Amino acid sequence: MSLVSDYGAEKVIGIDVETDVCEVASKRVKKLGLQKDIEIVKVKSGDFPYDDASFDVVFSKDSIVHIENKERLAKEIFRVLKPGGHFVGSDWLRSNDDTPSPEMLHYLKLEDLGFEMASPKRYNHALLEAGFHDVLLSNRNRWYMQKARQEVLDLSKLMRQEFEDISSKQYMDATIETWNAMITVLETGEHCPHHIKCKKPFNK
Repeated sequence: MSLVSDYGAEKVIGIDVETDVCEVASKRVKKLGLQKDIEIVKVKSGDFPYDDASFDVVFSKDSIVHIENKERLAKEIFRVLKPGGHFVGSDWLRSNDDTPSPEMLHYLKLEDLGFEMASPKRYNHALLEAGFHDVLLSNRNRWYMQKARQEVLDLSKLMRQEFEDISSKQYMDATIETWNAMITVLETGEHCPHHIKCKKPFNK
């Protein structure tokens, strides 16, 4: 919604592989009266169902982490962008591509989401190999570490009872444990959320 309301996008196509996510997004679009501006599409895993040079911008927020083949994805993003188009996104990265530390493995087990984290080096290489120029990866570790600490404070003390009233004690205990495990790998730098920007050159 923000791409339309805050950034003036004329048309947005939002895609996801999960039916419930698409249903919730479609309801929000309808509630805001943005049906002419935003289309929500459920897609299958794999290549994008769009022609070459279809979009001015491809935007992704914290979703590439679920995709194992970063190289193939970078090529697909490049393919569907128009010459001069931009890829802008954020994602959850790891500082390296070695075997995760015991602390990271513990955090990933608690999250239970099967994260396919990769390093900034691998992202940079994948984007350059796909043909992108002006690749910029900005490490947001320090910023997010402060946010996560505040979130744990809210969850465990300031707003604990409010959240527990709409969930359960067991759910809150598990959530706080997961957040504390995440903070551990943020503090070591192994968990390093990044912002990503790059451009498809006009001669491609």
